[in-house]
Amino acid sequence: MPNQNPFQQRLDSIEADMQKLLDENTRLIRDRESAYVELDSWVSLLAKLAVQKGLSAGLANPTTFAMDLESGQVSWEFAESEAHLFEELPAYEKPLEVMENREKYRRIMNPGF
Repeated sequence: MPNQNPFQQRLDSIEADMQKLLDENTRLIRDRESAYVELDSWVSLLAKLAVQKGLSAGLANPTTFAMDLESGQVSWEFAESEAHLFEELPAYEKPLEVMENREKYRRIMNPGF
């Protein structure tokens, strides 16, 4: 509107920028949630294959899968909403090791098979 005062023009501009930021935030949250669902799906496949191949693997608690590689234990937490992907797994009875992701992925990349 050409006859708006400068204050109203600035306010309208700020509100438009806020809406752009809200839209971008919504998109990023949706992308993050999608990535977690994808990760949980891959981990559930890994879990089922590990059990099928006779590795020591299973549910350490209702939302954590753990398995033993020759290079050491690795584990993943998964979303409660994805727990149905892990229902058929046996219990994992050993205590969980606390480690940084760097160590977990070092063990995965060098499993010792």
